[in-house]
Amino acid sequence: MRSIFCLAPAQVSVHNSYGGRRAWRCCFCQKTQHKVANLIAGPENLRIGDECVALMCNIIAEENDRWRKRQIKRLMKRDSLSN
Repeated sequence: MRSIFCLAPAQVSVHNSYGGRRAWRCCFCQKTQHKVANLIAGPENLRIGDECVALMCNIIAEENDRWRKRQIKRLMKRDSLSN
């Protein structure tokens, strides 16, 4: 069974995606709710599929690693200049 997760500030509710309603789509990849395992609903009818969420998490993790490396380099350079 495929589900749509609607996230609100203090609650999480799950709605069955069947029943003759229109098919929701991921706003990023345009896959329908029937092509993804989970579709997460956000504000103003925006939705994102679990595959796109995983991709975004990987991108953010890579950017965080790059940022950490730049910070370490900057601190090491500053320390070497002060010695």
